[in-house]
Parts: sequence; C-alpha cells; structure tokens
Amino acid sequence: MGNAVSKYADTDALSDGFLVEPYPTKAKGLLMTTALHAACVMEARRRGVETGEIILPLMVGALEAVRDSLHRSPKGFLWSEEDELLGQNNILGRDVWVVRNSVDGFTLMLPSDY
Repeated sequence: MGNAVSKYADTDALSDGFLVEPYPTKAKGLLMTTALHAACVMEARRRGVETGEIILPLMVGALEAVRDSLHRSPKGFLWSEEDELLGQNNILGRDVWVVRNSVDGFTLMLPSDY
C-alpha cells in the first residue's frame, strides 16, 4: 500500500474544501487553507472591513517573502525555524506559512494546518 498523504493533491484538497482559492481569476494558483481563510473572515468582521482587505495584504506579503526567499534558497522550503515566513508580522498578527503547491503557485496556511 502506497503513502496516501503523498498522493493527496492540491486539486483534491480544493475539491474536498480543505483549500480555497480566494481569487481564482486574478491570482490563479494562490491557495489558502480553509482555517486561514476563516481567520481572515473573522478578522475582517472584527475590524468591520471586507475580507479582501485582510486577504490581499497577506497574499502580497507572501509573494514578497517568496521572492526574497527564492533569492536565498531557490530549491528549499520557504521557511525554517530560524526564518519563519511572514511570522507574526502580518495583518493577522499570527504565524502564516507559505509553501509551494502542485498547481504552480503557493499555499498560505497556519502552522497547525501543515
């Protein structure tokens, strides 16, 4: 029997509802976990703003961090224990990680989603 986890593709996770694609036409391939999306929705409600006002800064920060990370380690993970990607220095004030995904993009997640 093969490793089931390694065969679970991002397209499956999208179909199953574990991942969402918040901007499928404008930012294809940029995904986030439903838990992170729910945190963004709650933060938007708390602030009385549209959800996009929380998600867009996270995505821009992620893209900037990816760009900077790729200059340092083009083949490695996009974070390490010494250099957590985005860390708590983002609009949510929580650790947010970014990983490459199988749909030619990146997935934003909370550490507990990994």
